[in-house]
Amino acid sequence: MRLRELQRTYRALRDLPRAAAQRRGQQFNDLIAEVLRAFGLDAKANVRGLRGRDEIDVVFTEGGADYILEAKWERTGINADPVEKLSGRLDDRPAGTRGILLSMSGYTKHGLEAFERRGVVGLRREHFEAVLAGLLSPQDLLQRIQTAQAARGRHLVPLTDVLIPETTEIGRAPGLQPTSDTPPPWKVIVGTASGVTASEEFIGTWAPDCPALSLSAGAGELLVTTPYGVVGFDPVTCATRWALPLPGTTGRAVCGADGTLSVLCGNALVRWDPQAKDLSVLAGGFGGYATLEAAADGVLWVYNQLGSTDSGSITLVRVGEQVGDEERFEIPFPAGSHAVSLSPGRFFLSGTGHSTLVDLIKDPVTSEADWIKAEVQDGRAATRLDTSTVLVAGNRGSMDGFLFRHDLTTQDGAEQLAEFTANRVVDLVAGPAGAEGTHVWILADVQGNVPVSRPVLISARVHAWTSR
Repeated sequence: MRLRELQRTYRALRDLPRAAAQRRGQQFNDLIAEVLRAFGLDAKANVRGLRGRDEIDVVFTEGGADYILEAKWERTGINADPVEKLSGRLDDRPAGTRGILLSMSGYTKHGLEAFERRGVVGLRREHFEAVLAGLLSPQDLLQRIQTAQAARGRHLVPLTDVLIPETTEIGRAPGLQPTSDTPPPWKVIVGTASGVTASEEFIGTWAPDCPALSLSAGAGELLVTTPYGVVGFDPVTCATRWALPLPGTTGRAVCGADGTLSVLCGNALVRWDPQAKDLSVLAGGFGGYATLEAAADGVLWVYNQLGSTDSGSITLVRVGEQVGDEERFEIPFPAGSHAVSLSPGRFFLSGTGHSTLVDLIKDPVTSEADWIKAEVQDGRAATRLDTSTVLVAGNRGSMDGFLFRHDLTTQDGAEQLAEFTANRVVDLVAGPAGAEGTHVWILADVQGNVPVSRPVLISARVHAWTSR
């Protein structure tokens, strides 16, 4: 909650006119200190040196070491002079004091070269926004940068290098094999409704600390999120790869029209550009439980439940282009699990016990009259078919999995499409409707009583909706 407040302050500073640059500098120092304090560090801003000889923007202590931080928010990249000046200030401080230079506009070539000669840590906007969004703590950021510098020498360490490990560090992406080669431990499909076919197609045996967390569609492949990153799986060739090797990922990954990949990680939402090999932070301050959804117009939304249902925050967040641009809508429905975008400003919020329709132009955005009886225990596996139809899958009982269709234009209740046996239903994704019906992939886990994860991919095709 505190990070959300500080992100609003950050946005206000970004929006200040150029004429207010000096005032922004002082306020930015205060903001940096507030962010550090939010993570438990004793930080002070605008500290005068001995006999007023110099003024340090921010001072703090971490891990037994004292830091002095200089912040620059210029129109263009800064050169080597600020690096040299901060290095000189370190000469007047006790041995072991470390210097940090944060430039919101980046550095020139000579500025970058200066870091190789001086004992100063260089940070850019991307590093500050990563901490502000809650992607990682300042303590973790500094530790990772210092580890990289110890291994490779003094240099400015990009955020991408801080967060994304070499694939050799986390191993090959976990695989999936055809069930014709590796049968599941039991018959998964129990039955289907008229006009619906389903079969278990692929299965894997994954480490206990690397379970499948969610499923989404990419460019010609399926995307499976795990605690170690996002796995890309090609159902035609059975090949798997690390689409994004980023530890800490949760929820669905969304593939953009430009090939970028957006996914929740830690308390933040990040975007990966595979062509540029660049990771950026889009939004943050989520925490608790959060899921990502892409609307039909490409806008990203995050459903976030933070804190208790009595005093916490339950919101739908419209994501902007950078940290601080989020637009938050309070949702008075604490039992939600996943928000499915139906049309601009209108959502189906799946939940336990009941689901509901949410319309952001209404006041209130939802009411008890909008409630819909939930047919499964956990509605995280939900997806849109069209503006008035959703699919929801989940368990009802310990091993009984179901796929339901909700026609939101009627009050007739849900329509059961398929039943299967699985320890848990993880997620599902539906393709566009075609002449042969709608193709749906369901991700479940059939580990049984063994201490591993056994993700299974069920292929279902809905040829026609049944009539009652």
